Amino acid sequence: MTEYEEAEHDTFAAVQLSEGRSLAPSTEPAETSTAQPVWEAPAYDFGSQSLPPPPRWCVDGSAILTTSEDRTVRVYFTPDSATSDPAAELKPYLDLPQAAPVLSVLWYPTGTPSAPGGFCFAATIRDSPVRLIDGLTGLTRATYPIVDHRERFIAPFCLAWNPSATKLYCGHENAIEVLDISAPGYDTSERIKTTLTRGDKGGQKGIISALAFSTDYSGSYAAGSFGGSVSLYSEDEAGAVGHLEGVEGGGVTQLAFHPLSPNHLFVASRRSSLLQVFDLRNPTQPFHSFPRQASSNQRMSFDLDPWGRWLAIGDETGKVGIWDVGGGGQWGEKLWEAQVANIGDAISSVQFHPLKPSLLVSSGSRHVDLRIADSDSDSDDSSYEDSSESGDPYLAGSSGRREQSINGRTGADDHVKAGGMRAGLGILDFGQSV
Repeated sequence: MTEYEEAEHDTFAAVQLSEGRSLAPSTEPAETSTAQPVWEAPAYDFGSQSLPPPPRWCVDGSAILTTSEDRTVRVYFTPDSATSDPAAELKPYLDLPQAAPVLSVLWYPTGTPSAPGGFCFAATIRDSPVRLIDGLTGLTRATYPIVDHRERFIAPFCLAWNPSATKLYCGHENAIEVLDISAPGYDTSERIKTTLTRGDKGGQKGIISALAFSTDYSGSYAAGSFGGSVSLYSEDEAGAVGHLEGVEGGGVTQLAFHPLSPNHLFVASRRSSLLQVFDLRNPTQPFHSFPRQASSNQRMSFDLDPWGRWLAIGDETGKVGIWDVGGGGQWGEKLWEAQVANIGDAISSVQFHPLKPSLLVSSGSRHVDLRIADSDSDSDDSSYEDSSESGDPYLAGSSGRREQSINGRTGADDHVKAGGMRAGLGILDFGQSV
């Protein structure tokens, strides 16, 4: 194992909060000390992989879909805290290496191991067609090529199923591709252009980085771009029907409609200290904002529980907080906060369990070690090449190799060498305190 591979070696741990911690509103400020851990938990071992796109539970929470920086898609069965052995390593029952980085994965909305016919997921791999993969066997059920004007395959950056789960919406540069799941192959998709020409002052420019359908089953959906814009669309219309104003940050990374109040749209952006909430009846400005620390380009996902009661947010300091957004208390009030990850490791995603009071939390961020490398070393050169090929679109600006001036000197002998990705996967169980 090379020096770079050792630095890139990651460890997953599933953690479980001690019972008795309440979600009642707290009147005391959050603890800032990290000398003592805030939970006592078994340490499930998910292996040594890192997680660029967020891991996701299937519809009943019985399986976990993960992707990693080693270009591999893995599927785990959710461990049972009552019967599983924390000391045993949890092996994925599906391990699917890919030829290129995985940009996005998404479960089929009704997919569960108890119904094998619908247990599948969509995956986008760079320079490859969109694939529909069986969740039990790992075999490709169908492929959906998206081709540009130069006959190159386009890999979408984000995915979303329509309410009837018959079409898959894919976001890429200046367009949204609509795939009919029942019609795989070439020339079967519909392309919605978000901007007509390069010189067009209107429309939605840039890579479509986030998609979300309204929870009222009306066919309305929102699209966000890395250009920082959010527009509203409808399945019945060919173009945008509205736009949001006042979106902050350096590019939209996630959108979500409130499960019980479809007029409320939650918007998360990179390099932003706020998670904004818009009322679509007045899209000129956000009506509420939740604080979070997110100063980098890394995607940090939030989640709303299926009943619309709570909002879970992670930040770049390793903390996870839960806010009331319809649970009967004061709307927007912080209910709970804990230091979940190590200091310096961002919470890259959180997701509520569909049926149980648990959170699926992934943490990790790229740690860069600045040092001058010896250009005559063959091992160092090979490690640079390996790291540069693993380009991660979810961590823009954190490439493995970068030319830089050091102490006024520039040239091939001066490099910034990445220290690797440190990541973890955890299950926070709130027990009977909900």
